[in-house]
Amino acid sequence: MKNLNLDYLKSMDIDYSKVVNHTFDVVEGSILCINHDDNKKLNEYISSSLNENPKFVITSNKCDIQDEKVLIFEDYENIFNYILERISPNYKSLNYFGITGTNGKTTTAFYLNQLIGSLELLMRNKNIHSLMKKFLLPQNYLML
Repeated sequence: MKNLNLDYLKSMDIDYSKVVNHTFDVVEGSILCINHDDNKKLNEYISSSLNENPKFVITSNKCDIQDEKVLIFEDYENIFNYILERISPNYKSLNYFGITGTNGKTTTAFYLNQLIGSLELLMRNKNIHSLMKKFLLPQNYLML
C-alpha cells in the first residue's frame, strides 16, 4: 500500500510492543519500521525481512516493493516519531549513548549500565538485546 498518511496509521490497531527497527529483530508477527537513503539497500532490507513473516513493514516512499505487508508512508519521519511516542512517551527526555565499533560493544554497554545505574538507557544490538533485556537491565530501560 502506497502513499499512506498519519491518519491511516492512527486508524490501525497496532500492538506497539511488537515494533522493531532493525531487520535482525524481525520475527513472525512483528512490525518493522525501516527507512534508508539508499533505495536499493532499503528494498534489500525489506525483502529479507519479509522472509521472517512480519505482520507488516512501515517504510518511506523510497521503497519500490509492492507487497500487501509493506505500508509506504509519505512522511516517514513523522510516522516514526508518532510510533516512538506510543512506545515511550518520554523518549525525548531519555539519555542516549551510541556504542559502535567492531569489538567490545557488549562489554562497553555492560560497564556503561554499571556506571549510570538507574538512569534510562537505549540499547540496540541484536546480540545483546534479548540477553540484556532479560538479565541485566532494570524495567525502566528502553530497548529498541
